[in-house]
Amino acid sequence: AEMVQLQRVTELGQVAAGLAHEIRNPLQAIRLNLHALARMQNGRAKRDADGVSMIITESNEEIVRLDRLIEELLGFAKPDEAREKNIDLSSELDATLSFVGQEMQSSGVELRTQLPDRRVMVRMDPTRLRQIMLNLLMNAKEAAGEGGRIEVGLAGRDERVEIRVSDDGPGITDEDRRQIF
Repeated sequence: AEMVQLQRVTELGQVAAGLAHEIRNPLQAIRLNLHALARMQNGRAKRDADGVSMIITESNEEIVRLDRLIEELLGFAKPDEAREKNIDLSSELDATLSFVGQEMQSSGVELRTQLPDRRVMVRMDPTRLRQIMLNLLMNAKEAAGEGGRIEVGLAGRDERVEIRVSDDGPGITDEDRRQIF
């Protein structure tokens, strides 16, 4: 019984660590948006009503995402059903990369992209895509460190699509590799 209890506590700790990581990404996005709004307000950046509207919309989306994560934790419920729709993956990735670009630059991390000029249509949940990409990009930024490089690519052939995110950080230790998934 003690072993089962210890295993549950260990699993709960892992869930809490994962949740903390998931909460940090939207908070980071909100922080970046508010910083951009402050710069616009102070007149250092071009005043652009569409840009301000987009930043507010993105901040609201991140707040909704945080609320869902908290609901899942409190209710021990299954994650919400995916809200799939047809999206242009190339445009979605470009928007996400633009969103984190300033953070990467201020952290001294070079962000390289290889996105096709053409549309790459897929059916998926755009909110989950953004969550995945933000997780990957923030992890890559942390791994690459100042002076590092992150490369993001998108390739589509026939019915398949591949998104690649790589960094020039040290990689995952063998011990940590056993803990993944």
